[in-house]
Amino acid sequence: MPYADPQSAAAKASNKRRAAKTYKKNREKIIARTLEYNKKHMERIKKNAVIRRSKKLPIEQVLYNNAKMRAKARGVPFDISVCDIVVPKFCPCLGIELMVSTGSAKSNSPSLDRRIPHLGYVRGNICVISHKANTIKNDATLGELKGVISWLETLAESA
Repeated sequence: MPYADPQSAAAKASNKRRAAKTYKKNREKIIARTLEYNKKHMERIKKNAVIRRSKKLPIEQVLYNNAKMRAKARGVPFDISVCDIVVPKFCPCLGIELMVSTGSAKSNSPSLDRRIPHLGYVRGNICVISHKANTIKNDATLGELKGVISWLETLAESA
């Protein structure tokens, strides 16, 4: 018997399970059909990719969109707007110039940081730093970072 509300969580879960089962059963056929479609329509696919890449969004919008997706996936609070994101010319942590790159993030790409990670993306808890600084900061606590610094200082002294 179909669900009374096709948009209900139970109906969506049921549809998801059915789709996964169907995909698992017909995986090889689906992959072959997709490859055939891609070969047949390669020109159109390439043309659409060029159009998609040419529609460059401002970096603030890109950072906002990505943060919103991460917040939803991780279940952390999200209460910012594009206007709350200010990209400085230089990384406040490392002092390197921030440059927007195409494709994947580079060391000097702008990255939206949550100062206190568990608070989420809320006003007053975000700042833009370099991707490298954000990677260094990732999950480390202040004590862990101080430990790394003291270890590096002893290495430098012994060299």
